[in-house]
Amino acid sequence: MKIVSFLEEHVEKIALAIVGLVCIWLLFTRVLFSPNVISYEGQKFGTGEIDAYIHEGARGLEEKLSQGPEPKPRYIARLDGLIDPNDPVREGIPGTLPRGYAGLMGSALGGIID
Repeated sequence: MKIVSFLEEHVEKIALAIVGLVCIWLLFTRVLFSPNVISYEGQKFGTGEIDAYIHEGARGLEEKLSQGPEPKPRYIARLDGLIDPNDPVREGIPGTLPRGYAGLMGSALGGIID
């Protein structure tokens, strides 16, 4: 009887203690140690960390844009210019091809006579 009367007198305090413990548990598991993570480019970020990562990437792009375009390599025509011996387009064509493909087509016997 003493146990039942004790519980009847303190039931609201016990309920408040249980609710308080649940609230503290929710505070730690859902707010402080948040399970909300975002997967971006193979990395996991918290909700505040992803903004800094994207801003850092944007800063890198700004630097690349401010440098200007890279100079293009000089174009060498394969029709009438010298063709590199290691060029994969030359596979199966003997000789040096000093005047390019136009020189090869100028004489059918050019590859044999050289």
